[in-house]
Amino acid sequence: MPEMSSTVELSDVSLTLSGGAGPVNILRGVSLALGSGEAVSVMGPSGSGKTSLLMVVSGLERATSGGV
Repeated sequence: MPEMSSTVELSDVSLTLSGGAGPVNILRGVSLALGSGEAVSVMGPSGSGKTSLLMVVSGLERATSGGV
């Protein structure tokens, strides 16, 4: 069986943004691999970083560190 390659891969991704009170850690050490045709959902409470994660995956926001 051929090895499946990832269509989306995050490796130890962090995102820190500047806020009024100083830097805010939005994402810390996120790693994720999604294959072609794979369906997932992103769930969590308000303010947990769901939209920020999707912004990094889509390339609309640049990760502070890690690989996308």
